[in-house]
Amino acid sequence: MLDLTTNSKSFLEASVAPHSANLGETVGVIDLITPESAIINSSLGGLALSIDESFIEPIDFLSSNVEALTLIPNKSEVGTNISTSTSTGSNDKITGQPLSDIGVTQLNNTSLNSFNLTTINSQIISDVAVLATDPNGTIATADSVGTLTTSITQTGQIGGNESYGKDTRDYWKFSVNSDFKVNLSLSGLSGNAGLALYNSAGKLLTWSNHGGANSESISHWLGKGDYYALVYSEGNWGGSTNYNLGLQAGTQLSSLITDYTVHQAVSSRIGDGQIDRNDMIAILRSTKDGSVIAEEINDLRDILNDAKAFGLDGYVQNLANKVVNGNVANQKYKGAALGNLFAGSSATHMESLVDKWFLGGDHPVAKSSSGNTTYSYKQASGSLFQNGISYQDIDQGGVGDCYFVASLAGTAFRSPDTIRDMFIDNNDGTFTVRFFNGDKADYVTVDKYLPTTAGGNAVFAGWGGGSYNESNNELWVALAEKAYAQINESAWIGQDNTNSYQGIAYGTLKAISHITGLNNTGYKDLEAGDFNSVVNAFNADRIIYLSDGGHAYTLVGYNATTQMFKVYNPYGSTQDMTWTALDNKFVRWGYSTT
Repeated sequence: MLDLTTNSKSFLEASVAPHSANLGETVGVIDLITPESAIINSSLGGLALSIDESFIEPIDFLSSNVEALTLIPNKSEVGTNISTSTSTGSNDKITGQPLSDIGVTQLNNTSLNSFNLTTINSQIISDVAVLATDPNGTIATADSVGTLTTSITQTGQIGGNESYGKDTRDYWKFSVNSDFKVNLSLSGLSGNAGLALYNSAGKLLTWSNHGGANSESISHWLGKGDYYALVYSEGNWGGSTNYNLGLQAGTQLSSLITDYTVHQAVSSRIGDGQIDRNDMIAILRSTKDGSVIAEEINDLRDILNDAKAFGLDGYVQNLANKVVNGNVANQKYKGAALGNLFAGSSATHMESLVDKWFLGGDHPVAKSSSGNTTYSYKQASGSLFQNGISYQDIDQGGVGDCYFVASLAGTAFRSPDTIRDMFIDNNDGTFTVRFFNGDKADYVTVDKYLPTTAGGNAVFAGWGGGSYNESNNELWVALAEKAYAQINESAWIGQDNTNSYQGIAYGTLKAISHITGLNNTGYKDLEAGDFNSVVNAFNADRIIYLSDGGHAYTLVGYNATTQMFKVYNPYGSTQDMTWTALDNKFVRWGYSTT
């Protein structure tokens, strides 16, 4: 089914659940089969219309075919404004692949605007109900191949034109009655087709799409339950093709995980085909049945070594790896000695590592710049974001990390989505925060406890609302700063390697790269002749960093008519400056690159 409620999910994630439109509701019907979306805006009034695949499917957005309208009686009463445009995309929404890898170079988009169904009578419902549909084109109508015990092979055809329209997907249901690695294969192709795997709830677990007529394969650990293999050929990539779908029962879980308690913990949590964050925490804690023995550590390492097949998200794998395989930051926990996990570690040792990496319990030391005052933590109220993301959210506090908060401001100005994607809400009062060590993502978890003054206000980066217990507090800047202080202990951000706020004082524009994953120019002396270079960098959407030798700023505006520059001070003020004033004030600059 196509998702009527969001424009951000891929076809693979949106193809399994029906949706309906309510009376008087305007909905956006988004075709996310391809990187460029075609949109129908439907205004529904006076008619309760359930929209499902039988209605949406005949509209072939890619070929600008609106034949479905001919099926609607009194179509002259449907106010349609149909426009077609041609555009190009760069990456496939399903797999993230370059379009050239799968043979797509141009996409034709059709937009149907003001599709007003108010005056259409109920005859539509009966007409829509009798439309021919793809017999196995949804999870609800999937063909069952039975229980997988050894191997199963099915043949089919995908991508052809049928009476119901283009045959774009075939679902195959199968069951497993024990815990093992399932190997799926798609072969015998003469055109492009992809392979995907879903659990019984319709959640996408993984997929394979190499493009062209290449064979596809998936290996995934599954627990007892029902699952669905999807063969898909969206957008007529390569035309119709026959295929052979193979399912094979592979290694038993008991052959990989040999410790009883760890095996039980994993077995009870892979029935949905994925080990998520909460599952991983439970599996780690399952070793606390005494001391952590070598067999348990080996089992945990085997899980991490096959993380993709267990469905671990990247951040879960990253954090679990620090618990199981060690990290320099494990030397201390809450100011006391700890150390990496080893055979013979106590249950308390394991719990401390879980708390440090998954629960954000190892708070940074919060001292004043003089070191004479140690601040206490209070749990902050409020939400991560309030009214969007803006560079003006940044309000530097009592630590000299202007380089970091200026880089946050520049990123918020240029790419609010990068800021949003830094945070994973764990829905338990904690957030996992992403930074980049070169081209690799690294993660740390923070809770909502923040250093406060005796009066309950922010000590370091401000949160906008006032006292720690106010509901309008916006926490993202303070939590990003806290996370940066924590990840400093991992010894790769170029600071003093301590878990402390003062440890992240006095840095450089390298923070731009830590936040965004982009490269940067490094410091460049700002010269009077750099006017065009600064303007060109700004017009190229670079994050521009300015330094007066003691404090960092970011460039957030340039008016080509007046040749005035707008500079943001992370202490919370903005200043319009001529080039001469900017050149006189700042001695260094730099910016993000690709």
